Parts: sequence; structure tokens; C-alpha cells
Amino acid sequence: MLQAAIGKARGLRYEAMTLCTFADVPFNAPFYASCGFEELAEPGPALAALRTHEAQLGLDELGRRVVMQLRL
Repeated sequence: MLQAAIGKARGLRYEAMTLCTFADVPFNAPFYASCGFEELAEPGPALAALRTHEAQLGLDELGRRVVMQLRL
């Protein structure tokens, strides 16, 4: 499914794909890293706002969260 989404994004000429995920869960950040995603140290305003919202929902209490990006 991820490869299909990447293919679609490339077909639409997007420059990048981003996501927020758990850093230390093997099938989360490590999996996405194996697909070429890299952790963003300083996400832009929209992604920072998303992370703030996730924290308000309590997701950060479940584990460290990261923003990742794949340049297309």
C-alpha cells in the first residue's frame, strides 16, 4: 500500500511525502526509514501544528513521535 501511495504521489508530481509515527516501534519509524523516509529535525509550521495536535490527543504519552519525509 505504501508503494502505491508513493507511486501515486510521484505521478502527481509531489515533491515529498510526510508522515508522523512512533520512533521506537519496529514497524513504524524503522520500517519507514527502510523505505527511504528520513526524520525531519525541524518540521515546518503545518507539521509542527499536527504534532502539537497529536500531543494534545495524548499520543506522545504512548511513545516518542517523529515526523518523517520522503523526497520524491
